Amino acid sequence: MSMLIEVWGDYACFSRPEMKSERVSYDVMTPSAARGLVGALTQGRIGDAALFLSGIASDDDGVTVFFDYMAGGTPIRFADGSHAAEVRIEGQSITAFSLRLRRYTLTERDSLLLPLALSRAIAQRYPGCELTVAYIDSYGDSVGASWIAD
Repeated sequence: MSMLIEVWGDYACFSRPEMKSERVSYDVMTPSAARGLVGALTQGRIGDAALFLSGIASDDDGVTVFFDYMAGGTPIRFADGSHAAEVRIEGQSITAFSLRLRRYTLTERDSLLLPLALSRAIAQRYPGCELTVAYIDSYGDSVGASWIAD
């Protein structure tokens, strides 16, 4: 399913945090403004989950802001490595926007994890990574907890 969302206007005020008394604007949408846009689209639609800012990447042409879901303090990762939402900003325009709208409900069921010692042995194959727990979403009806090396 695709959805086209147009955000437009003659003026926008993306305030600079260091300018508390004077209204000065950035030339482009800020990451927090992108978060506000994504939050407005998902409000009340994602169940027990919340979106969080998971990364920002910049290059010569612009900035890409990444968001992922979190439920009960545990991040949710898509099995294919993609993000829940991405906002691409080039110049003064949003040039690309994607949102995977998913609804998550926390349950009382336990998720089985590999023993920590075995997980550490596997993680040694990924030097410089940190071992953490995340829910993995394989686009089915439920998600499962797993150790991941970030």
